[in-house]
Amino acid sequence: MITILSEDDLHAIALSEPAIRSAVEKGLISQAQGNAIAEPTTLFNPTPDKDDSIAVVKGSLPNEQMAMVKAVGGFPNNTQLGLATNPGCIILMETKTGQITGLLPAACVTTHRTAMVTAIGAVELARDDASVIGCIGTGGIAVQAVHYIASRRKIDQVRLHGRNPENTKAKAELLSSQLGIEVMPTPDWKTCFDGADILIDGTALPQDTQLYPFNEVPAGCVLIVFGAYSALPNLDMSGIDCLIMDRWVQDGRGALGPQMRDGIIQPSNVSAFMGDVLCGKATGRSSKEDRILFCHRGVAACDLYLARELLEQAQNKGLGTNVSF
Repeated sequence: MITILSEDDLHAIALSEPAIRSAVEKGLISQAQGNAIAEPTTLFNPTPDKDDSIAVVKGSLPNEQMAMVKAVGGFPNNTQLGLATNPGCIILMETKTGQITGLLPAACVTTHRTAMVTAIGAVELARDDASVIGCIGTGGIAVQAVHYIASRRKIDQVRLHGRNPENTKAKAELLSSQLGIEVMPTPDWKTCFDGADILIDGTALPQDTQLYPFNEVPAGCVLIVFGAYSALPNLDMSGIDCLIMDRWVQDGRGALGPQMRDGIIQPSNVSAFMGDVLCGKATGRSSKEDRILFCHRGVAACDLYLARELLEQAQNKGLGTNVSF
């Protein structure tokens, strides 16, 4: 029997922030402790003359007898249509017999997982007195990450930058009213990041494009990067005191793709994995002046725990459609 959840079901379930954080933290820790399998992501462009992509993510939690295959799109122009830029679906399977147990939309899970990992990085790695967020990107993931960060630490100001100035201004006004703090729309990357303590690169780039305005991470800051492509210049390790990742992926893609391809960043450069920081096996920040780069590529175990929580909540609330397959 397969439980199918719709977008309406996910909205009705409305997982709480603590539940999302708990699931994501368990996934990060399982990955760091070697209790999760994360296969390399397969990425392809379904239409060669467009800047779109589809990624296939595979992973499992052997001790939990759960596995997942997620097909998720990267369609940047969906913003103009009022649609999620990361549509797709998640297939859940139990590993004893390979039976499919769940089918649910991927966009919600991907958004909350990515935003929560970003927020966890900010909370764990920023200075204790960090109070200004510079956020590039006005889409769901970046803005949701700001919400999660603001709920865990005192933030005095958010600077927001997006491709469309009018949309950025509207998003800034909405975010300010929701958080009750100053949210300032900014005209460019430098204005957004200059003087901020927590720097979030939430762009959905169609290709590697050097947009980051500095040659190194500013002293005392944490720069958080994610996504399929890189906005960074050829930063080398001399401009970084500490590199934290959710997992190492040797595929030359992602926010550190160019640096990996050029051999600038290698496995030996990784100071710690976020799961080890969460469970106290590793230290992120060691001084107020540390320049920290946190890059997350996505951990399938986080998606698995989130999807399982959604299925359990659906069963408790009588939501979803059960079908034989």
